[in-house]
Amino acid sequence: MSSTTRAIRSTTRGISKLHLSRYIAGAGTLALTVGLAACGSSSGGSGGSAKAPLTIGLLTSETGPYAETVGGSVQGAQAYAKYVNSHGGIGGRTLKIKAYDNAGSTTQELANAHAAVAEGDTAVAVNSYSLSAAEPYLRTSKLPVVGSDVDPGFSGSNFFSIFGDTFSVSPVQAVESTYIANTLHTTKVAYVSNNVAGLVQAMRAYVAVGQHYFHESPVYTNYNIDVTNNASLLPVAEAIKKSGARAVLAYLHENQGPTLQVDLNNIGAKVTVVCTGDGDPTIPQQYGSAVNGYTYASIVAPVTATDDPGIHQYIQAMGADSKFLSSGESGYAAVAMIGEAMQKVAKAGKAVTSANVTAQLNSLEGDTVGGILAPLSYPKDHTQFSNCYAYVQVQDGKWTRTSGSPSNPFVCKSVPKV
Repeated sequence: MSSTTRAIRSTTRGISKLHLSRYIAGAGTLALTVGLAACGSSSGGSGGSAKAPLTIGLLTSETGPYAETVGGSVQGAQAYAKYVNSHGGIGGRTLKIKAYDNAGSTTQELANAHAAVAEGDTAVAVNSYSLSAAEPYLRTSKLPVVGSDVDPGFSGSNFFSIFGDTFSVSPVQAVESTYIANTLHTTKVAYVSNNVAGLVQAMRAYVAVGQHYFHESPVYTNYNIDVTNNASLLPVAEAIKKSGARAVLAYLHENQGPTLQVDLNNIGAKVTVVCTGDGDPTIPQQYGSAVNGYTYASIVAPVTATDDPGIHQYIQAMGADSKFLSSGESGYAAVAMIGEAMQKVAKAGKAVTSANVTAQLNSLEGDTVGGILAPLSYPKDHTQFSNCYAYVQVQDGKWTRTSGSPSNPFVCKSVPKV
């Protein structure tokens, strides 16, 4: 897979404000693979004694160049285990998280995958930019693998994508266009991105898809915003206002999305910025009423959507003051998806083995992991996806959900690939 393809795939993620930093770092894709472990054979053994803990192996980057972005997955996974254990465990057995640090190395990632299998982990969770190095081996290991960038059609029936089809621009643009048309009531769209090559190419593709399927009028485009200079956003805001756009689809670095919204509001432009770059819960406090209208699109239910029961449970498990609240959500959600499967296997009186967990995951129908993820159905979703985003907007000084319902805050849409 080319680095450009990886960059385009990455644009579909709005999990946290840290995601766009992967482009600047030259990182590959975020891959999130979850596995559940018993003390028996990784391919479906007896599961060990009744009191032995169930172990989840977690491949991630606790140290190295990507630790700041994905390191919170350990805390998220641990929070879920703590929550489950405080509620009786799984079939009377405690859940244990074992993290394998790849330090940003693909070589170490593969070695860690081998270690997880050798140590008896029934499956492995991965929140790492290096999954591609371990994916072929994990496929042959028959462990249940659940991840954000897993390609089930390529990897086999033991791989489960939790975020939909991140391999194509078309479904992503379909969601964005559906939201912009139905909620913001406009087809006059401005497209902006920073000057990172992968984002520039992606935004050009979004414009093409919008014109082809949705007859959108790209009344303003700018793909050259300097990521080091927020002052460059003011002339962009002035050009957007002059163009007559009523919505901005933006892929910008960290606080540039909110800053662009502030600039637009300050010059009297009635334009809504829709961005996946920054969903910081403190944005309303940072910018005040000047940031009203700023909209954050997230591929998981945003932590600011506190009326979502899954998010409420997540915040309770993590602690509202946790510095890993945003970066830990993906690890928590993926482990929770496997945890649900484990619970169902145990309640059916079966051994919690990789084979039984995989079979359970392949019987999912509209599963949302308590509202954190868009509905997942397997085996159907091994080969077909609808991309989904959840939207929250700053209104009257606070984040407000503007899509779906509390238990399913997502807009989902799929179109043919172009």
